[in-house]
Amino acid sequence: MNMHHDNLFRLGILLISLLSSPFALADRSDWVQVERFEKQLAQAQQGQVSAMYEIGRMYEYGRGTDYDLGKAAQWYQKAVTAGSAPAAARLGVLYLEGRGVKQDHEKAYKLFADAANEGVPLAQYNLGLLYEWGTVVAQDRNKALFWYQKAFKGGDYRASHKIKQLKTQGQNSIAKKPAPNASTKTVKPTPAESRPKQTGTPVLKTILSAKWMQGTHPAGYLPSEISQCEKISAKQARCTSKQQRNTDAEIIVYDTEARLENFKGNHFTITYTNTVVEIKPRETSVGPLGEGDTAPVTSNIKVGQKSRPHKLECQLLDISSLRCTRDNIRTYDLTS
Repeated sequence: MNMHHDNLFRLGILLISLLSSPFALADRSDWVQVERFEKQLAQAQQGQVSAMYEIGRMYEYGRGTDYDLGKAAQWYQKAVTAGSAPAAARLGVLYLEGRGVKQDHEKAYKLFADAANEGVPLAQYNLGLLYEWGTVVAQDRNKALFWYQKAFKGGDYRASHKIKQLKTQGQNSIAKKPAPNASTKTVKPTPAESRPKQTGTPVLKTILSAKWMQGTHPAGYLPSEISQCEKISAKQARCTSKQQRNTDAEIIVYDTEARLENFKGNHFTITYTNTVVEIKPRETSVGPLGEGDTAPVTSNIKVGQKSRPHKLECQLLDISSLRCTRDNIRTYDLTS
């Protein structure tokens, strides 16, 4: 791989969703995550493959436990050994980026290839990335397009932008080919003072005109399929959305309210809070409780309870990529 492709690939992996930065302690105020981690850990230690994968996820993002990429990789590997394709995709991302493990593109490729053939969209997207930039494998735009299309069909909507990009590049390469025996003309450059001025697209306008995704899910604090946004002023906007979080016993419905402001160049901030609006018991297939049975434990969450404000420091990288860092702890990449 030449230096040009290497630099492009490095830029490409910067746009992979849900990158994380180290922090000391987990956010223990996060409603039900601590209880969920403890339950999943017990199941993982008993050999439940899906629980091994979930524990890896919770260590990777610091949900219900301390953030620890090394332990995340260990649990993903346990799940991979037990046959989990989703865990192979997540472990591949860690090897691709060198987070929690020593960076190894060959291991990443093998993990992505195995999981992609099992139909995991995350692996298919990253396999497309490797083929697009010629990392480990020979550069092949057709194979990249094939895997991006597979990923998009499976629900990884980041691939939509990649598909359009590759198809546009293919059309441009055909258009640039000169016709046989075409005459050439020398075009006199237009004086600089007579060229139209490039004013650029305002950042807020660009953001409001897109539908943003956080990984494979619509972003709740930006314009998306699940949010309603309005421009308050030239440098401020407000977005609201209704979301839900499921526990073993409850469905917690909450409203998210976000403010986009403090625009300086391509940088801005998002401040958002979540407010509980409804708590519904989950329907189960279990019949009446018998002797020795226990009812599912409900949370202490109450209607009207509001989370602490979360602050995102954001930067618009291009018209389809946005990077936000939450509370100086986690980094997200949101792709329209």
